[in-house]
Amino acid sequence: MVLLGSNGTIASATTWTFDSGTEGWTVVADPFRGHVATPASQPATFDATIGLPSGSLQVGDVYFATSIAAPASALGDRSDLYGTELSYDIFVRASDFVDYPAATLNGGTMSLYYDLASPSVGVWESVQIPLSEAGWKVGVTDTAATQAEFQSVLSALSGIYILTEWVTGASDNTNIDNIHIDAIPEPSTLCLMFVALAVPLTVRRKRGLSCD
Repeated sequence: MVLLGSNGTIASATTWTFDSGTEGWTVVADPFRGHVATPASQPATFDATIGLPSGSLQVGDVYFATSIAAPASALGDRSDLYGTELSYDIFVRASDFVDYPAATLNGGTMSLYYDLASPSVGVWESVQIPLSEAGWKVGVTDTAATQAEFQSVLSALSGIYILTEWVTGASDNTNIDNIHIDAIPEPSTLCLMFVALAVPLTVRRKRGLSCD
């Protein structure tokens, strides 16, 4: 499905459901509020036994801080993602119950992170993270990200990381399913799309249809 992002560009809604494999996602050493241009990584593990529905990524305690990383097909100049949303389902089995950087965007020369409270333990929980600057911080400096910084990172996106390690000093075992990058256009944008795509020009002129 293709929709318009809030910056007026085309944004494709993308979903990874992990029904039969890892779909290009990998395990990565999370910079954890810092910045590493090219962090260490390794293949992810597919888990056919659990998910929503069954089929998900399973991640253990691999690095000092462990995340999963999006495939190359989701990266590059992703200015179209500005104003959209990252969502996913997560199942954690142990937690420190403190705020950690749930998601990180690596822009090559800068990383931005988004802190969230710990997911609940022992149940599937849905997470939604806005892809605009509000709530995001710059790695290393921990300062609030500006609109210019956020858009700059999206324009040269080299990593999308989702944290799977929520406990310190214990054996982590986390599953993630249904990762989704969704377009959330303004109502006026939806109206314009409907009128433009569904109603012929001659009919619009005759009936005076508009979104004013």
